[in-house]
Amino acid sequence: MNADPKLDSAFFRDPNFVGALAYIFTLVSGLVVLAVDRREGPRFHAMQSIFFSLAVAVVFLVLSGIPVIGRILHYPLLIAVGVVWVSLMFTALRGQRVKLPYIGDLAERQLAKDPSRP
Repeated sequence: MNADPKLDSAFFRDPNFVGALAYIFTLVSGLVVLAVDRREGPRFHAMQSIFFSLAVAVVFLVLSGIPVIGRILHYPLLIAVGVVWVSLMFTALRGQRVKLPYIGDLAERQLAKDPSRP
């Protein structure tokens, strides 16, 4: 019997569920999944979530410095990011591996360099 029943939950044994969890709280959940899970699928989703959240933060930071255009583009871009994020969660939950352009390749390259990789 496992000493910690929370970690022995069937949900956390499913790599698809853990991969979807990596996207839920953006950077934070990506870092947690990356630190805890050693399986390839969840680690890819965690790394992609980290890079995607950083890219979104940079884009919104740049837009905040542009007075008129930044305000005009803020909400449509926010909706687009939300749609992409939800679709990434659902594709991870279904066991599919969707790579975002550039960010997915960057995540794969970063994971290939990882010395703790099994």
